[in-house]
Amino acid sequence: MKTTRETRFLPGKIEARAVTDEQKAAGYIGAISGFIPFASDSRHLRDAAGQTFVERLAPGVFARSLADAAQTVFADVGHNDAATFARSGVNLTLEATPEGLAYTALLPDTTTGRDLQTNVRLGIIDGTSFEFELRAGDAAAQAWEKRETLPVRTIRDAILHRVNPVTEPAYLETTLAARALAAFDAAAAVPPATPEDRRATALRIFAA
Repeated sequence: MKTTRETRFLPGKIEARAVTDEQKAAGYIGAISGFIPFASDSRHLRDAAGQTFVERLAPGVFARSLADAAQTVFADVGHNDAATFARSGVNLTLEATPEGLAYTALLPDTTTGRDLQTNVRLGIIDGTSFEFELRAGDAAAQAWEKRETLPVRTIRDAILHRVNPVTEPAYLETTLAARALAAFDAAAAVPPATPEDRRATALRIFAA
């Protein structure tokens, strides 16, 4: 399936929490929570062409996505669909503030839920990643500017697909980011996604 989804990684942004007696009676053994900051620079990133840039999430970047009742957000361990443990509207709560996006997932009494609870408590899993997609054909969904010699990409409007606990970051190059950055460096408008752009791609960023 073709997609323009991208993935970001945030170290040290997840913690274990207790649940109420009512939640325990419903089959949940605990909870985890994480936070995705807005208006905060990522570390220096590299696109597929090796060019360096920095990325930021604008406040309200996921506002339209979270307001869309038809848009489901999932949570799984390490981007593994077989290890999905939460979904919005069931046991995943997302709350956007001016500072960032907070999420809490109730952990079901399953092998995945029990293992995740233990790994988070022990600090083995201590990071959060999130998967998003720019709105197709919306030129205002992202913006590029120069900060001295460094290009800065600001994500203004995106569809949120997943928030995931992960162990360590990985980097997968993307032709989508490379194409946009090349256009910016050439002082040209960032082009809308083309059919060629809409192939499977993921970008995992080391964010501070």
